[in-house]
Amino acid sequence: MYRRILFTALALTWAASVSPDLPAASPETGAQVTPAADPSARAWQIIDGAMAGNVDQRRMIVDAASLGGARPKVFEYLGRAAVDKDHEVRMAVCTSLASLKSPESILLLKKLLADPIIEIGFCAAQALYSLDDPLGKEALLEVLEGQKKTGAGFFSAEKREAMGAFKTKKRFFAFLFRMGIRFAPVPGLAMGVSSMQALSKDPGVSGRSLSALAFATGRDSETREALVEALKDKDAVVRASAVHALALRNDPSAKAALIPLLDDKEDKVRYRAAVAYLRLEKVEEEAKAAESQPTPGNSPKNSPRKMSGR
Repeated sequence: MYRRILFTALALTWAASVSPDLPAASPETGAQVTPAADPSARAWQIIDGAMAGNVDQRRMIVDAASLGGARPKVFEYLGRAAVDKDHEVRMAVCTSLASLKSPESILLLKKLLADPIIEIGFCAAQALYSLDDPLGKEALLEVLEGQKKTGAGFFSAEKREAMGAFKTKKRFFAFLFRMGIRFAPVPGLAMGVSSMQALSKDPGVSGRSLSALAFATGRDSETREALVEALKDKDAVVRASAVHALALRNDPSAKAALIPLLDDKEDKVRYRAAVAYLRLEKVEEEAKAAESQPTPGNSPKNSPRKMSGR
């Protein structure tokens, strides 16, 4: 009997030495647990596979890259995608770079600004503007001013004209909308999303009108003057876009410039001018009311009472 036990023990020892490693048993249930693969390595493997996939896969992984944060590896992938042979992938790079809000984004966007596809160059300009890079504002001002622009600029006269004239396709505008035109709403005032969506669906919407819409977030005098000048544009969609932008800037000083457009022959311009004027009037009234309110330290309740002399 002892000999049988000894042989059994030796057999088990030999089997363990030659068999592959078996999964460890769970200390709670006794069931075998398979060690998980490294999730981080698996994630990068998925990304590598998508980057080597078809155009839809490459575009989708670039869209998802905006979730990755500003890390070197993400920018390495976006840098590769920025020179992708397919324009939809390069367009997606613009939106992801804009949302990452990093100096590395700006470097890549400046390269995309020179892309031979007009829509991509415009998208890069708008992304740069959303990141407060001066080159973005310069580029959009050139597009908005179009043929009125004199002297040397970032774009050649031909490219400036082409960027201002291109008509947006539904898919392209979706990229711009996802990038987000930054709103700075005042409590009680709308952000104008419906107005913007309606303008985006207009068959006449162009690079110039989109440049005007982008300046809705500006606060400087240069973009304000460009928008006021655009109110006189022969293109009704450009005029309507300028009205929209001036309204969202919440600057009551623009009221006077809107008055002539209350008689504009185009409904899309006249209606927006009417609403914009009333909006700015409300902003002005609320500002005056706030100024007239006594500060806490100067309120009658807190002011010292005069002595009666008794």
